Amino acid sequence: MQNHTRTKASLIAYALAGLLLALIVAEVWLLVYWVPGSWQQRASLVLALIGIYGIAIGFFSKSEALADFRDSLENLTSPNIYEYLLGNFRFLTFVPLFPAVAFCKRWMPGSPMLLCRLGQLLGLFLTPIVFAYIIVHLLVVMPLTYLPTVLASALVSAVAYSGEDFEVASNGRRVSIRTIVRSNQLTAKAFLIGIPGIILSLIGVVSAVVVGG
Repeated sequence: MQNHTRTKASLIAYALAGLLLALIVAEVWLLVYWVPGSWQQRASLVLALIGIYGIAIGFFSKSEALADFRDSLENLTSPNIYEYLLGNFRFLTFVPLFPAVAFCKRWMPGSPMLLCRLGQLLGLFLTPIVFAYIIVHLLVVMPLTYLPTVLASALVSAVAYSGEDFEVASNGRRVSIRTIVRSNQLTAKAFLIGIPGIILSLIGVVSAVVVGG
């Protein structure tokens, strides 16, 4: 019975992985042949999505309220395609809850009532956008961010598990480069995904303007 369950779970994992890889190929094809604009503009769009994904993970990784959900956050930057998909699916279950919380019938004592009412109205208008984002995340963001996640994981792993190390001394204290990365792998991967993505996206926008001008 256990073997049958494991086989079924493996088949589901392989099917999801195959679907993700198919989406990656389809999106590359669409970007090359169907999306209008120069190659700089198209590349900038992809890099911006990748950058926002990494920055968002870095933001959530520092939230004390999400300390108990560390494993789910780790899955968002996992090179294991099954864990990556699982982490993203769990993340998407949280997304519609944010505007839902705004639609409350009462607020905490001392709350700024005017701002809370305004927030409810904004939440009402943003609800369709939130559900549209879920679809975009599934079909666009997840496939495009998987390869950068694998590359960032490879670089972080190479440093975190290196047999050699360097130490930096300051004010009589020493810190290990390997220890810094190994103890903050999630943040390091989020940094490597987000910051280069945003910077390269901006470079692409500027180059498109210069070439177009």
